[in-house]
Amino acid sequence: MRSIEQQLSRIDLNLLVSLSVLLKEKNVSRSAEKLFLSQPAMSRNLKKLRELFDDPLFYRESSGLRPTVKALEIETKLDRLLISINDFIAGEEFDPKTCNKTFNISAPSLMSHTLIFSIIKDLTELAPNIVIAQHSAISEPEKQLESGKLDFSIHINKAVGSDYSSTYVGDAKPVIYARKNHPLSKVRSITIEDCLTYKFVDLALDDKSNLQIKNPAKLYLEERDLEMSIAVKSGQLGLLTEVMKHSDHLLLSNHFLMSSSELKSNFVKVFSFDESKYAVKTFLVDHERAHSSQAHAWLKDVLINTLSCAIAKQ
Repeated sequence: MRSIEQQLSRIDLNLLVSLSVLLKEKNVSRSAEKLFLSQPAMSRNLKKLRELFDDPLFYRESSGLRPTVKALEIETKLDRLLISINDFIAGEEFDPKTCNKTFNISAPSLMSHTLIFSIIKDLTELAPNIVIAQHSAISEPEKQLESGKLDFSIHINKAVGSDYSSTYVGDAKPVIYARKNHPLSKVRSITIEDCLTYKFVDLALDDKSNLQIKNPAKLYLEERDLEMSIAVKSGQLGLLTEVMKHSDHLLLSNHFLMSSSELKSNFVKVFSFDESKYAVKTFLVDHERAHSSQAHAWLKDVLINTLSCAIAKQ
């Protein structure tokens, strides 16, 4: 019986790196570019991988490469294996000051402005070389977390499956904002009906998000047969706040949207939807494939603290 060393001696670990990239890119040319290889060299690596695993691994189709069942089975373990090998070879404690990894994080449009900004602000001092790549939220981020396309998802639901970790970071509560010195600021006890006498600017959700969740405050209005009049709709918060500065238009959003000092100096909350059923529970979701990475574990702790503090702001 051959020892594990004898069995592994015939394997070029670089082939596993090539396989990992091929599984992510599903295209030989793009995979070659990622690893700074020529296309023929990547094709040779794919041939060796097929021989090693005694499986085609990929079938060619018009859009690129389609993984076989065996390739998909390998994919579920490969990321974890490569992370472990990398950490083993590095052989030194993780240092956030020198870490230069890129982390992909998704967040709902209505939350991303404040939450992603808070994350970047904290990391500027703690880990100045880390890169945060923001992505639009989707209704089921599990597959992207498992594949490595996402490292974390700020999400409104817990992840489905035992391979995922969902950490509660707070409730997003709906409120209505107005510019400072708005006519409503002179009203002592403001009602929702008072607010609805004014037009609103609407921070539109990304159409690609597919979150399929109705803004809880809009549900509140529907239950009471009330309706907002929309003047401007945009996914750009900067545009909407500029409109608000020069008009009496209002904005319906979450309670921590205007928490930055710049926005606080220009806008105030004029109405809060206080009932708990209109609050949206928020979670930080990740996949166990990265739990063995020191960088991932460190950043997760930072994210939980940053998000909890940002959402707790009133």
